[in-house]
Amino acid sequence: MANEQNLRPWKPGQSGNPRGMTKGTKHASTWIQELLNDEDFNITISKKRYKGAPLRAMVKAQVIRAMDGDTRAFDVLLKHGWGKIEPEPPRRPENPIIFINNVPISGDDPVESELDSNKA
Repeated sequence: MANEQNLRPWKPGQSGNPRGMTKGTKHASTWIQELLNDEDFNITISKKRYKGAPLRAMVKAQVIRAMDGDTRAFDVLLKHGWGKIEPEPPRRPENPIIFINNVPISGDDPVESELDSNKA
């Protein structure tokens, strides 16, 4: 039967695993990365032998799909090769044309500079 004591097996501030992981223990993601980059990797699948880093073969397969017109493969390669690509913000022209009372005034118009000097 559940009660207050067996629902809280450790005192506040006390760790349930005081020694932690033993030194030299690798995380699963480290194993995956090492295996994907292992140049000495050899495997036979369906009577076909594969040699070299599996990651290279996987990237090559994505490149072939992208070149064949697969847009998802293209997006994956761009995302993981260069990161998320942000669109450039729109650029403002050097000398913008400003309309005052439906009359166009260019950015280097003497009337506009006169208006600016009157504001100061």
